[in-house]
Amino acid sequence: GQRAVVLVLPIVARSNDPELKHITDGLTEDIIMELSKSKQFTVLSRTVSFAYENVKVELPDVREKTGAKYVVEGSFRSAGNRLRLSANLTDTQTNGVLWSEHIDDAGDDVFTVLDQITRRVVAAVEPAMKSLERSKAFDSASEGRNAWQYYLRGGSHLFNHRFVGHTDNAKLAIVDFEKAIELAPELAEAHAGLATSIWHLVGFSFEEGRQDFLQRALEHARLASELAPNNAEVLASVGTILLHTKQTEQAIATLKQALSINPNDVHTRLYLGISLISAGRRDEGIEALKFVRSVGSQHIGHGAASAWIALALNFGGKPEEAEPFAREAVANPHTQFWANVSLVMSLINQGRKDEVSKELDELIRFKPGVSCEGLAELTTVRHPSSLELLRASMKEAGLP
Repeated sequence: GQRAVVLVLPIVARSNDPELKHITDGLTEDIIMELSKSKQFTVLSRTVSFAYENVKVELPDVREKTGAKYVVEGSFRSAGNRLRLSANLTDTQTNGVLWSEHIDDAGDDVFTVLDQITRRVVAAVEPAMKSLERSKAFDSASEGRNAWQYYLRGGSHLFNHRFVGHTDNAKLAIVDFEKAIELAPELAEAHAGLATSIWHLVGFSFEEGRQDFLQRALEHARLASELAPNNAEVLASVGTILLHTKQTEQAIATLKQALSINPNDVHTRLYLGISLISAGRRDEGIEALKFVRSVGSQHIGHGAASAWIALALNFGGKPEEAEPFAREAVANPHTQFWANVSLVMSLINQGRKDEVSKELDELIRFKPGVSCEGLAELTTVRHPSSLELLRASMKEAGLP
């Protein structure tokens, strides 16, 4: 019962066209249904939502009556075959708008367009709510803190600060997830969180004993999936760790299973894209990562998506096309050193060796002790020619 409650208000049609009213009702229902696929929140039913139709909504009143912490609202208009949704997400406690956007789409098939719009809304709204819930738990007083709050605090260490894979943050996260498990051994999300924080601890480092750590992570992830077999986030943690233990095909299957439960989860799509590229299925991988980028550059996965699109284009013999993605990734504060690797590869394979030393220095500064063999050991890439190109390019660039 500690999960935040979310209310989706009926989308308002900005015209008297009865057809548009049908569309907006359908869109409201779709957003409710898609958001409820995330087990992180309690999404109020259609009945509660439509009780607010044609009513002047006062957020404090809504919060008191329904317990909703967050409200999604929007208005809709059409021009020819173009549809535009103006939507926002509000925190009912502060009346602060956490996210707002105009989402446009066009096409002859209105259902396809509405699916795209729904997906974009949910993919933006869900991380915004998660991020704020984590921050609130992080600021909560330590006495009386429950398992769910410890779980949220763990997530805050992992995803609300700097870039993913920062060792100190991973260590702090492990402590909070272990505390959550101690208080509620059956809380599947806490086991999945612990698994994720363990791989964050070693997934980007050259430490001895990495495999033992990853094995422990896999055990917690598998336990989580036994406790909650239909929780997409939990399955995604299993898939991600399978990817990092180089069980790529199993990772792809598990991540696809997670997406079949919750197709809107941006992190799952990110890791599916990385898994596909790691297996040599570059075009499919790039397609998955384009969705991650479409959610906007504020999302923590945006930089990683750019870096992996760059790597995929490099592997596909298109270093010129890779360069802008690589530069964007390097400039993103959330990215790991794979962004630097993708840029070095792009320059080397364009024959611009004179420009490489600055980028190589940057990579070594980011990751002291990095070597060609270290990268080959650490990377999730299993596809033989891609792995060979990665090794050869970095060796030519002058990496030890």
